[in-house]
Amino acid sequence: MVAHSHIDAAWLWTTDETIKVCKESFEKVLDLLDKHEGVVYVQSSALYYKWMEENFPETFNRIKDAVSKGKWHLTLPFVEFDAYMPSGEALIRQIVYARRYFREKFGVDPKTVFLPDTFGFTNTLPTLARLSGAKYFLTHKLNWNDVIEFPYRLFKWKGPDGSELLAHILIGRYSGFPSEDRIEEEVEEMKRFQGIEITYMFYGYGDHGGGIDELMAKAADEIYRRRKAVPAGPDEFFQEIEKEFSEKLPVFEGELYLQYHRGVFTTQSRFKRNYNKAEFLLMEAEKLTTLSWLLGGEWFDLSKQWEKQLLLDFHDIIAGSSIKEVYDEAERYLAEIRDKIVGVISKSISYLLQLTDIKRGETAIINTLPWRREIVLIDDEAVVFSGELASFGVAKTGIRDKEKYKVEVEEELNSIHVKNRFFEAVFSKETGALKSLKVKDKEYIDGGRGGVHIQVLVDEPRLGRKTIKENIDATVFDAWEVFYTHYPEGVKLTKLLDPEKVNVKRIGDEAVVVETSYRYTQDGRPDSSFKISYLIDGASPWIEINIDVNWNAAHRIAKLYIPFNEPSNELYFEQPYGWVKRLPPDSEYASLFDKAKWEAPLQRWAYIPFGDTGLVVFNEGIYGCDYGSRYLRLSLLRAAMHPNPYSGGESAGLTDQGKHSFRVAIMPIEKFEGFGKIQKASLEFLFRPLVWRAEKDGTELYRLGTSLLEVEGDAAMYVMTRYDEDNILVRIYNPNTKPEKARISIPVEVMEAFKVSHDGEEIIESLRVESNQVEVELKPREVASLKIRVKK
Repeated sequence: MVAHSHIDAAWLWTTDETIKVCKESFEKVLDLLDKHEGVVYVQSSALYYKWMEENFPETFNRIKDAVSKGKWHLTLPFVEFDAYMPSGEALIRQIVYARRYFREKFGVDPKTVFLPDTFGFTNTLPTLARLSGAKYFLTHKLNWNDVIEFPYRLFKWKGPDGSELLAHILIGRYSGFPSEDRIEEEVEEMKRFQGIEITYMFYGYGDHGGGIDELMAKAADEIYRRRKAVPAGPDEFFQEIEKEFSEKLPVFEGELYLQYHRGVFTTQSRFKRNYNKAEFLLMEAEKLTTLSWLLGGEWFDLSKQWEKQLLLDFHDIIAGSSIKEVYDEAERYLAEIRDKIVGVISKSISYLLQLTDIKRGETAIINTLPWRREIVLIDDEAVVFSGELASFGVAKTGIRDKEKYKVEVEEELNSIHVKNRFFEAVFSKETGALKSLKVKDKEYIDGGRGGVHIQVLVDEPRLGRKTIKENIDATVFDAWEVFYTHYPEGVKLTKLLDPEKVNVKRIGDEAVVVETSYRYTQDGRPDSSFKISYLIDGASPWIEINIDVNWNAAHRIAKLYIPFNEPSNELYFEQPYGWVKRLPPDSEYASLFDKAKWEAPLQRWAYIPFGDTGLVVFNEGIYGCDYGSRYLRLSLLRAAMHPNPYSGGESAGLTDQGKHSFRVAIMPIEKFEGFGKIQKASLEFLFRPLVWRAEKDGTELYRLGTSLLEVEGDAAMYVMTRYDEDNILVRIYNPNTKPEKARISIPVEVMEAFKVSHDGEEIIESLRVESNQVEVELKPREVASLKIRVKK
């Protein structure tokens, strides 16, 4: 058993209140610990300790003393993060930053990732956590399933690369009063599930903290005196499980999808997109300042900006389930992050341009991806560049290959035909929809079901769906839940297929844009408007779809509907540093676990195979979707009610109102060649080249078109940062189901290189080095960290 006070970093209150709640709760606990031999306490989130250190040093020192006595236990991560929407890099840093802080300040290296209240968990978490230094995983939330209970409470959770975490889903809640009756009930349930007579009982107050009280402490003492339970921190609990039951535990491989709170992937859509942009700008800035440092420039430490970003990973913040004031505060944090990283990017690019033969006043184009790419660059509705960019290389505007990247357009009475060297697309003048997408003679889109278009679904809360174990009705959670499947008469939707306008415009020889606009009307509400622009250029193997919305609806959900021309037996969705395969809920092979995913998470891409061919859908900052064997619908916007503040008062009203912009792309695949190609294409879609005006003549050390950094092979490099004065740290990921070799070329001499743990401290293997190149072999679906010692 263990005492615990669940504290949300922000939810129905903002972080300034959380800091006070932490202090009050922690001091309440500290006053009791030494008086009660049966009480030990656990508190998650390294950030909370950092807050105490910075604001209340006396409280912090008392906690340090309690930790040294074994009365207070620490767990990972930095904050109790959402496990689906942050990038894989963010999830790694959640664990690495927490371990680093706890080792430095407490001399303790906790091994348990404790996420009691997070709304489901990506299948890649064991892969990311294990090499970050964790061994164990502890949660409670899967007790909230509403269709079918998860079959295990103790199990080995296996990641895509084979890494394992010893995992436990608490039988009881993570709060409450300690009692022998609770212990007996929980042991009986554990016995029913897995034939194991053990439980791990948590007690205390939460979600707004509160610690524990004297009555709880006395009850725990009595339970301990009667030897009905022993006090133990999470690491101690798992160590006991390893000794007693390790060989008996089942192995589970896959995502831990929560069958509840399915709306959290979409609510507060604007914040989610701003968060997504800041996250990837951080990685962009880190690569640029590190490359600049390798070549003699200044290096900027972005760890403080990462810590602010990691705070926003907190499950009730990024999920969209907090009060309006939390998002006002979160946007201020994002603005602070952006201000810093824009400055770092500016200084780094200015330095790098000085090393080239660019001339003052010329406009440079910088490819920040470490592989060659083709691009048609449009600025102010004019093509300023069409051609190939070197890997992490610089070119200048004014270069165009109009013939190679030419796009043909032909208008007929009822349709618009647009063709580039990859595909032909047909748009209906009557509906404005993309009704056909062909590669050679193969059709990918079903125009008979309206083609690609916007749908608006009724999403009004309706009684009747409850959690199996807790018996909580979903209507309590308007901002958390989707309700469009709740109506006996079926899903109520409006298809936007009656455009106010459809027109086509050419941008140079290399690009064509088809523009459409629609209006959605709801009784008692101002109209909502949708402007959709389909961009086809001669360098991209996808159709880019830009959607601008003025959203004024109430209890509706807007989705982009993509109908497939043929059925698919399985769909693949990107996850943090990985992907997951899901069966469509209408499949004859779908289990209740599959059918329960009527709204599910994704990251930047979805892949829909049709035999050896397929369709890929990219997006920027969209996290929710529903799908079947013949369609995919990306969830763009909801219009739920904000929750009420903890302090009382009224809800701030409807979420997500006003102007929004979305970016999506659809890419047909003539022949599937592995997930590595899809991953790289998604990064090309996400990381558009930077455009920069040179402030002075360059020194001509490097000619325009020189590759400054290159990764050869199907693996994708996401992160490059300075580790110390002599080393850089690179994060590289192989999404394929077979081993892949990668060769990394950097612009300075490499002395030695190693595959290491994600914090860079543990050497796993030595790597082959030749001059300025490092070769590494990556296992199927491996996420690897490389520590490279350089000679500058």
